Amino acid sequence: MYRQATLLRSRGGDISSNTLAASVVRVGLAAQPVINLMRDVMLESEFIYGDETTFQVLKAPARRPQSKSYL
Repeated sequence: MYRQATLLRSRGGDISSNTLAASVVRVGLAAQPVINLMRDVMLESEFIYGDETTFQVLKAPARRPQSKSYL
């Protein structure tokens, strides 16, 4: 939030990092009922589908940076 507030300030905005953080918390609280409903529907489903998205992890213990990690 500090970086975002600094970026906004450099463009003429005047929002503190505390205000931004409070906004993120409010959005999270407002979205929680929808998140809970999505979780409940998912857990009641017979099947849960997912994909095997790969990404690079540079500093994983006992792994080379070129190895594939999955998300």
